[in-house]
Amino acid sequence: AVFKRHHVLLRTLRRAARAGRPLRVAMVGADNAELRALIAHFGVERLVDVFGRVSQAEVNRIVNQSYVTLLLALQEGGNRSIFEGYFADVPALVLRRNVGVDKRCINAQTGRLIHERELAEAIRWCRDHAADFAPRAWALAHIGPEHATRKLNDALITLAQRRGEPWTRDIVTMCTRPERAYYPDASVGRGLSRFADILCRYARTPQVRDALERGLGAHEP
Repeated sequence: AVFKRHHVLLRTLRRAARAGRPLRVAMVGADNAELRALIAHFGVERLVDVFGRVSQAEVNRIVNQSYVTLLLALQEGGNRSIFEGYFADVPALVLRRNVGVDKRCINAQTGRLIHERELAEAIRWCRDHAADFAPRAWALAHIGPEHATRKLNDALITLAQRRGEPWTRDIVTMCTRPERAYYPDASVGRGLSRFADILCRYARTPQVRDALERGLGAHEP
């Protein structure tokens, strides 16, 4: 996607190689002619390993070989790759100009906020100071499905109490891997309505319900 700004990374790789200090990167999630052409345009084919849509285990293997994850988009919210990296104990580099990422998640334990011109040196710095970071410990203490569920559950309880409504059951935990799923496994959703059933029940018009039944009826959860 254009907003991911791969060209910034590829230009940095070219400059670093010309300066005699080459860097090597992995791109995970897409492998197409457009991306390959962009890599060839910058002449950095030997410095980029491209992976398409691979399994979670393969993503984890690749991330575990890395020193840092990168987010070069200027407008993007909670990018999943950053937090996947955290749980693999890999810090992140995010542009200071980015709008969307919660900057509190980029701290001394988890990574650095940088200016675009600092990218090459920041990558090297993270490589040389890997022992200074503790992203996994921070992530386990502050983020993840269980933490998000607890915060949302508390907020919903507060809303129900304000409205004088009864609270009969806590919500269950879900995650994306990469599509929505119950966490840690499907058993936590046993006996609950399917996502499609909920949408159909609360759809505002018969036309919407019909469309939902046709398009979502076979999907779980």
